Amino acid sequence: MGHYAQSSECYDLLYGAQKDYVAEAGLLAELVRAGGRCPEGTFVVGDMTHLSVPGRYHVIVSLFSAIGYVRTEEGLRDTVLGMRCHLKYGGLLLIDPWFEPGDLTDGFVSALSEEERGRAVVRVSRTTIRGDVSRLEFEYLVGTPDGIERKSEVHELGLFTQGQMEAALGAAGFTGVERIPKVLRTRGVYVARTGS
Repeated sequence: MGHYAQSSECYDLLYGAQKDYVAEAGLLAELVRAGGRCPEGTFVVGDMTHLSVPGRYHVIVSLFSAIGYVRTEEGLRDTVLGMRCHLKYGGLLLIDPWFEPGDLTDGFVSALSEEERGRAVVRVSRTTIRGDVSRLEFEYLVGTPDGIERKSEVHELGLFTQGQMEAALGAAGFTGVERIPKVLRTRGVYVARTGS
C-alpha cells in the first residue's frame, strides 16, 4: 500500500490550506524556464526509486519532500542516478528536499485540522528520529454526517545533509548543482543540470 493510501481523500483538504500550490507552480515554472526546455510537456508518474520511463526528458521534478522516502544514502544515490539516466543533455532536475539531520525534534507532536461542507478532518502526527531516519506516525479522524472514521499511517523518510545531497547528485553526473534557499519552503530546492 502506498504512502497516503489511508488519507488520500482528505489530502487536499488538509494540505491545501498549508501550501499555495499556484504560487509553487509559478516558482517551479520560473526555474524550468530559466534552465530547461519544455515546449510541449510530457508528464509521467512512477516510482522514483526504480525509475523506468520511456525516453529522456528536459526536466524531472521531485516535489513535497518525496526524496526523503528513499530513506538511505544508497537509495538516494540510486534514485538520482536513475533520474539522471532519463534526462537529456542539458536537462534539469529539481528536488524539493526533506529535512536535514538535526532539523526535526524527536517526539514532536502536531495537529492539523480543516473543515469543508459536511466534512471535518483532523490529523495528529508524532515524529521520532532513529539515526538518519525520521518516522512520522499519522492518525486521522474524518467526520461526515454518516459518522467518524479513524485512519492510521506511518511514513519513514531519510534525513540527508546538503553534503549528502550534493555528493549524490555529483556522483550521478550532474553539474551545476545548486541549492536555492527558501524556495517553496525554508528547506529550499536543489537544482542540478546535465551537461551544462
